[in-house]
Amino acid sequence: MPTLSKRIFGKEYMDSNWDTIALWMHDHGDRLARTLTVMIGDTEDAQDIVQEVFIRAYRALDSYRGTGSPYTYLYSIALNLVRSQWRRRARRPRDVEYDDHASPGYYPGPESTALSNEQAEMVTKGVRKLSPKLREVVSLFYLSGMSVEDMGEVLGIRTGTVKSRLFRAREELKRYITEEVGYETV
Repeated sequence: MPTLSKRIFGKEYMDSNWDTIALWMHDHGDRLARTLTVMIGDTEDAQDIVQEVFIRAYRALDSYRGTGSPYTYLYSIALNLVRSQWRRRARRPRDVEYDDHASPGYYPGPESTALSNEQAEMVTKGVRKLSPKLREVVSLFYLSGMSVEDMGEVLGIRTGTVKSRLFRAREELKRYITEEVGYETV
């Protein structure tokens, strides 16, 4: 693979690590952003974390052993950052904001009231109500398409534990959808 050059303070540098990170960003960046958005519930925060993931991966690339796939390596970094964010938020008192009126220019159209959008929103709310451990496995499995084995590697747990958490997450989501929202599940 040819080496990319980058310009820093007017000087040109050749950097093969940059090639690797650029490839990883292309291959995994969007999927990582989608997964993190659901996990933490905020698109901007998710994008910030994705950027930090690739910065940290770039800095630590020389120590990357290559025993796992780059995919699981990046998600490990991302999960550590998300967990750190959750810990910081848990220690900080929450400010509650109330909005008495809808944002200007927003008028829901037929698309926003469609049943499929309502169901997707309901599932997203249900996922956000899960505990962090259950939210991690649901996000990694359904949004990232990660295998149970890869999830075990990323999370540092056995595959049996991954399967157990997936089962518990599905049961909690089913209960949320039937009891709190009022939909019947199959």
